[in-house]
This record gives sequence, C-alpha cells and structure tokens, in this order.
Amino acid sequence: MDCPKCIGRLKALRIKRYGLEKMYTRSRRGGSPGPEVMITTVIKAPKKAGVLELDKCWVCNGIWFDKGELKKLQREKLDRKTIGSHIDDPKLYKLLNKKGGLCPRCKAPMRKMKGKTGARNITVDICITCGGIWLDGGEVNYFLRGRREKWFQSIETLFYSNWFRFRR
Repeated sequence: MDCPKCIGRLKALRIKRYGLEKMYTRSRRGGSPGPEVMITTVIKAPKKAGVLELDKCWVCNGIWFDKGELKKLQREKLDRKTIGSHIDDPKLYKLLNKKGGLCPRCKAPMRKMKGKTGARNITVDICITCGGIWLDGGEVNYFLRGRREKWFQSIETLFYSNWFRFRR
C-alpha cells in the first residue's frame, strides 16, 4: 500500500498484544516449626496474546488503521516508544496535516475531521468507504496521552459522529 501523504510505502508494524489476567496459586510454607501458613501468589499470564498489525509509513511516520484497529490499540498498554510515531519538525507536520490523500486500502478520497473534547488539536483523515483512519506522524501519541487523561473513551465519540454524517 502507498502512503496517502508522501511518496513512501506502508510497511507492517507488528505490536505484541498482552491482555493480562490474574491467576492465583496457593502454596504451603513448610520446613519451619509452628503452624502452616497459606501464601497467596499473584501470577500474571497472557490472555488472548496475539499481534496487532498496523501499516506505517517509515518516511513520514504516519499510521494507517483499518476499521476497528484504533479501538484495539486503545485497549493495549502501550507507550509512544512502542509505536515510534513522531515528527520533530512542526512545519512538516502542518504541511502533511493540510494535505489530503487517497485511502491506502480502497483508493477512495479521504475526509478530514477535527476531533472533539481533548482531541481538538487532531485532524484525522477518515475513509468514508471502508472506515479506515490515517493518523499523521505524532497524532497517535495524542491518543495514547488522551487514554491516560481519560478523554479518549472511544474513537466513535471523537470522530465517527461526524463520519456518519458523510456516509450515504
């Protein structure tokens, strides 16, 4: 797939998924005089371990999310170093943010949508045909920060209310 913003090609970015659940085991303390003591140990084990595969442009650091992938990313315990999406030059970011593009998946024109609540400084490109989302380099960091600050409840509340307005 081609990047909708620059001349780069999108390459796979694989993120290991770990949904952790608690498992309790009990063991007896032995070998010492006195009553036996029950000890509860908490063990974290992988639950639904898998891989979330995203498409990233390694030229402009933009990331393509197929429908539902950004929601999956929201549930993961990730930081911005895991994804590595940033642009150091603010002028380049503004230039890429203004530029439109075609959907990397279905080649339909994408619509620009401004976020609500804490995401007002984010303008995403949404494909109204397949429901995919393009985030320019660095924008995914806003989402990860927003999850910590609790304003990122769901992608639907931030953008899709506008997105449904454009669907036929």
